[in-house]
Amino acid sequence: MNKMNVIMLIIDALRADHLGLYGYDKNTSPNIDRLAKEGVVFENAFSCTNATDPSLTTIFSGKYPISHGIRNHGNKITINELQSFYRNNITLLSEILKDNGYRTIGIDWLGRWHKKGFEYYLGNEEQRNRNPASIIRFVGKMINKLPESYSGRLRRIYGKIYRKKSNIVRYNARELVDKSIELIRSHNLDKPFFLFIHFWDTHTPYNAPKEIYEELRPQNGVQYLDSVLDTIGNELWKNTLRRMFAGLETVEEVVARYDAAIKYVDQEIGRLIEFLEDQGLFEETIFIITSDHGESLTEHGILFDHHGLYDVSIKVPLIMSNIPFPHAKRIKSLVQHIDIVPTVLDLLGIPYKEYDFDGMSLVPLMEEELSSLRSFIVAEEHYTQNKIAIRTDEWKYIYSPSESDAKCRYCSRIHGGVEELYHLESDPHENHNVVKAEPEIAERLKKQLFEFMTYLEHKKTKQEKTIISKKIRDLKLKGKI
Repeated sequence: MNKMNVIMLIIDALRADHLGLYGYDKNTSPNIDRLAKEGVVFENAFSCTNATDPSLTTIFSGKYPISHGIRNHGNKITINELQSFYRNNITLLSEILKDNGYRTIGIDWLGRWHKKGFEYYLGNEEQRNRNPASIIRFVGKMINKLPESYSGRLRRIYGKIYRKKSNIVRYNARELVDKSIELIRSHNLDKPFFLFIHFWDTHTPYNAPKEIYEELRPQNGVQYLDSVLDTIGNELWKNTLRRMFAGLETVEEVVARYDAAIKYVDQEIGRLIEFLEDQGLFEETIFIITSDHGESLTEHGILFDHHGLYDVSIKVPLIMSNIPFPHAKRIKSLVQHIDIVPTVLDLLGIPYKEYDFDGMSLVPLMEEELSSLRSFIVAEEHYTQNKIAIRTDEWKYIYSPSESDAKCRYCSRIHGGVEELYHLESDPHENHNVVKAEPEIAERLKKQLFEFMTYLEHKKTKQEKTIISKKIRDLKLKGKI
């Protein structure tokens, strides 16, 4: 099995419950559904955070954000976070597979540490090709690297350019699949490949061809978009959404555009599958499909974004196909993004030390040696508000240190409360905060959450000391100290 190719598809901001395989009633995902029928579906998979930078870092490192150090996103990432990431020599899946004989291909443009270990990375190519689209993308990435205190005015100027040139700023799904096919065609088949594609079409403003949107557009929306947007206290965010959805009148139309973006990405995934079948590569390729986080489509007063630690923002699809286990397997155990790296290594027969990852291999679940991997999951957010959460099958507890930490900088309000508790069995949509009605349960979960986060901090500190000691020994052996 160690010669299998691996394709990892990350579909940005994709909610699990908007795919057919998770019960959605609209035909958004026939090709992903097909892969699911031939593989393993995890029904309770969760991200560890709700922003792209820390989430992708978790997916590729097998570590929680608190462990790898990147806890913010974009221009809010601090120097301390970056120093922590590099000081701890965080190794990514792409680096491990490259060291084990894989050709590594990254079809994404985020760059920075995300491109570690990739022999080919799309973001590198666009820096070489100074066309207008690549220059606009490059400037945007540079602005995002600046501290927030410096980047505000630059971001506003960039936003005006971005809106005028929005048709060329992001790669669409067809372009990404075209590039992937081109690179696979040129690949030396004596060597297995690892292909990572990050689809952005499902991120706001939800881009899809008009014909797909028209196919899904509702005839009669009932919730007027303007009245919903008027609830946002932050004028900048409100106006941003108004511009994004100009021409749409109802919330239902926005949701249809989101669904159309999903169907568009699914259509292009189908084209990639067809190419692999034509080349005789499909059966030799493991597919892993997930998203970096979910998306709130007005739930909890969060409009067309993914802040908040509610299930709509952290419950993600996770499908693994073309693996040596019975088809059509559905697993109910709580799993997280931290489990992907050890699972891939396990499937490929690549040895690793369990202590190097916060996650665990999902293979024992697939082999039915275990029925459950863990009793709870944890998640954190810092980009729009500072909160941490613990979730079991029955309960979710969300904690913020203060009202100022809990206040959302996008919406200028507190979503849910400083402390929140939801009984998921009777309230699966997390609408009724029972933290005051169930103080003992809230306190028990809070204690469990804090103890687990403390454990992760101690584990990280111990690993840092080990790394520093090794560096000192190496320098002594070289006679440099």
